[in-house]
Amino acid sequence: NTLNTFVPKYQQDLGVASDSYGLLVSLNTFAGAIGGVAGAYLADRVGLRRILVGTLLLGGAALYAFFHTEGMVSYVAFVVAGLLTGPSHTLLVVSGQRRFPDKMAMMSGFFLGFTFVSGAGGTWILGLLADRYGLPQMLSYLPWALLLAAGFAFLAVPRGAAKPAPQESEPQPA
Repeated sequence: NTLNTFVPKYQQDLGVASDSYGLLVSLNTFAGAIGGVAGAYLADRVGLRRILVGTLLLGGAALYAFFHTEGMVSYVAFVVAGLLTGPSHTLLVVSGQRRFPDKMAMMSGFFLGFTFVSGAGGTWILGLLADRYGLPQMLSYLPWALLLAAGFAFLAVPRGAAKPAPQESEPQPA
């Protein structure tokens, strides 16, 4: 949420034309969608924790590169960051479902709700801090937030195979 909200302003402050940063944010969002599908596919084959932690770490590195390079390299890094952070949304929901297989719908709602509320709250807080300390300074903390999220994912998501969800038994004929 923060990137979609503030990268256009950040790019505008750098003197980039609105059609260019509009395309940049759109490509980041598109890459995030592709990353979500690709990450989910890979998580089913390689392991959810591995893909979640790995993509968050690499996504943070790509986001760091976006903020510390210029020109086309910076733009490519931003799109790659979208590709790499895309899987986290889906994989966090699946992780919650796996932890509570008897309450999968509730956990999906909880994790989605948390994602949207924390995204909105984080965007608001970053905006308040950006007014005080500057937008580039506050945006430069986002890659480190991804590093922190990767650490939490490593600790919270169990390693190993998923357990199948319990199946409802069909009523037996009398």
